[in-house]
Amino acid sequence: MTKSKVLIFALFFLIISLVFYWKIFLKPIDIVAGGDNIYSSSAFYYLNHESFKENKELILWNPYGYSGYPFTTSIIGGRFFPINLIFLFSYKDFYLNYFYPIFLLIAGFFTFLFLRKLKLGYFGAFICGLVFMLNGNLVQRSLAGDPAHVIAHSLIPIIFYLTEIFFERKNIISASLVALSLATQFLSGQVQFFLYTCLFLLAYYLFRAISDRRNIKKYFGYGIFIFVFVLLISAVQLLPLLEFSKYITNRGLDSDFNYITQGSLPPYHLINLIMPHFFGVRLLETYWGFPHAEFYFYLGIGALILSLLAIISTKDGKVRFFWISALATLILAMGRYTPLFKVINFIFPVVGFFQVPSRFLIVFTFCVAILAGFGADFITKGKISLSKYKLVNILLLIVSVLSLFALIGSILGESLIKSKGEEILNDYYYVKYKDTGAVKTHTFDYFLGKLNSAYHSIVFSLASFFVLISAFLILIYLFVKGKIRKEIFYILLIMFIVIELFSFNSVIADREIMENKFFPDENKRDTIFDETEVIKFLKMDDDLFRVHQGDEWIIPYYLAVRHNVYLTTGYDTLNLNYYNEFYKNANNYSENYPGLV
Repeated sequence: MTKSKVLIFALFFLIISLVFYWKIFLKPIDIVAGGDNIYSSSAFYYLNHESFKENKELILWNPYGYSGYPFTTSIIGGRFFPINLIFLFSYKDFYLNYFYPIFLLIAGFFTFLFLRKLKLGYFGAFICGLVFMLNGNLVQRSLAGDPAHVIAHSLIPIIFYLTEIFFERKNIISASLVALSLATQFLSGQVQFFLYTCLFLLAYYLFRAISDRRNIKKYFGYGIFIFVFVLLISAVQLLPLLEFSKYITNRGLDSDFNYITQGSLPPYHLINLIMPHFFGVRLLETYWGFPHAEFYFYLGIGALILSLLAIISTKDGKVRFFWISALATLILAMGRYTPLFKVINFIFPVVGFFQVPSRFLIVFTFCVAILAGFGADFITKGKISLSKYKLVNILLLIVSVLSLFALIGSILGESLIKSKGEEILNDYYYVKYKDTGAVKTHTFDYFLGKLNSAYHSIVFSLASFFVLISAFLILIYLFVKGKIRKEIFYILLIMFIVIELFSFNSVIADREIMENKFFPDENKRDTIFDETEVIKFLKMDDDLFRVHQGDEWIIPYYLAVRHNVYLTTGYDTLNLNYYNEFYKNANNYSENYPGLV
């Protein structure tokens, strides 16, 4: 692989990532006003930077949240991640915006390099990189999410690329690079992503080692070295976290199974694989599916069909490994809905430290992207027989016809669908969710008004699915029949994948939509970190005190950090269990006396 070709493909991935996030550059020095970017990440980086600037040392204690708690254990921001260490010396809030296009580029480019290491051609590797960098599960974490989510997700292909280099060279340097990449992912701030990546990498390592049994002892020795080296590098964050883990609320070896499986992917949400907006779009407030943000994982119809072509066209061990891994992690993502999660939790009890099993989808999306790359590569190299093409065309034709019937039925049966929806809504509103905050906040008529948008989401999804399936069917048919040249087919295939992923996935990472949801008042976005009247009033009191504000956050945590206001509440997933108990008791005791305590 020549350097010039590598640079050309790197440029392609750079252009795609910049175009995908083009709205960021409309306001290049304003932070994206949405979600955890504001509520968590901005506070974390600001506090880390300001403390270092004033005291020339890392802050060990956070006095602003939860009546004070150890800051060294707050891994969520990834304070020891290499890029974040630079923020100790220079930090502006808008820096966070650029994590997303940068790591989208890294995700795509290193997936491309990994597939090249697996001896795939440029076209297949490029398709794979496109699918992974634009997959819905990755991009839905951006802008409104924690940058650490995107970073940890994007580092997976680097880890596997370096692992493949290790299997080529089998020396201490290549093994050290694998360890460094794993430790870097751990230090990025998402331990759960690190754990799932390690489980996946362990399976891949064993698969590759067994395939080369002559060097099995060498692989075992290097495996131990990698494990120990990762522990040593990560110790700066790992040791405080292990110490703190004894006090984390409802986490660990004795944690409740129902608690740790919150955020399991409901089986009926598998429809998101082929109809990503079937349940609406959260940012557009048309969402009517299970209430969780992690269930979006659209990879595109094109990627799924290419993956199918790869699976049915070869008995190659690597293809078999990745489709089995894809299936296993999809099942694990369903958590409580499948017995497999109980098995993995029994074998690896550390899984019980985390909620949201649906995060196994980070591995699933990587596997499907790789399979799509193999499928595209097999097409370019003529490895797919005519009978396989015919089989896929027949399947696509059947699915296309069925989706058309479903579309026609949904249009003709509008009144029936809406009446059934009202029955379901009655059950949920007055029975299943009657004690939830959503029901207490909104009237029945409010949710009844959502039925129309839910119906339109279903119709739109069926129509778009029919169009995409039919278009891909025609594309394959024309290629097999020799109606279009290979070069034209390759260009059309790339265009198909880019357009469908941009069309569906860009809406969940749109800056304008994001900001309008979280901060509809554009003027407020410009003064989002300014002192409020409440803070000005509090600063008139020179005494030491903490603000207790119950469920209504008059002073958000991100403002408390910037304006030296001490709170009894906070914004961190790692809460002290004994403080939680104290807070609940105090809150019940003082509920008639809101204000300062």
